[in-house]
Amino acid sequence: DGGEKGDYGKVFRDYYLLVFSFLWMLIPFTKVVAYLVMSPAYKSASNFIAFYYLGTVFQSFSSFYGVGYLRSKDTAKAFTTSVYAAVVNIAANLALIHFIGLQASAVSTFVSFFVMWIVRERQNRKELGIEIRWKEVLGYTASCVILSIVSIHFSLIVNICLFISGAILFVARNREVIRKSLLLIRNRLGSR
Repeated sequence: DGGEKGDYGKVFRDYYLLVFSFLWMLIPFTKVVAYLVMSPAYKSASNFIAFYYLGTVFQSFSSFYGVGYLRSKDTAKAFTTSVYAAVVNIAANLALIHFIGLQASAVSTFVSFFVMWIVRERQNRKELGIEIRWKEVLGYTASCVILSIVSIHFSLIVNICLFISGAILFVARNREVIRKSLLLIRNRLGSR
């Protein structure tokens, strides 16, 4: 059981490092596509996507931690965390809408799933035995929030530079995962 818990921690760390570093590419890439492909009427919609990406990341983290409720046979707590998140979403939306307009919807989605994950992490810490490296997780989160804001407010050229930098960092950070994935694909294609 201790070994299984250790596996949860390793898998989760590998997962969040992959996902956060992927966002370094995806956030500016979305803006580049919006500039080059979308009609002007839809370009403003791309301003909301970055925080929805972050919301999706923390929703996936929350789902990962949902395993703890199944292991402990206490699935009612999963429901209560969803209620907490819904309340936070509404409160954040109402608090922010006067300041940042429609962007409040995207930011409140991110904040609510972040809160859901924090609550689930605390409730399942003992069950899953995952030791979170908080400085690392919060550092990656902060880098993605800053990148989101910069991407929204700066030009196409800046976003192209951010995308190239993000792609280089992604490959550097995940070269072992990429190598194993390419090897697996090559083996699968070779066995046909």
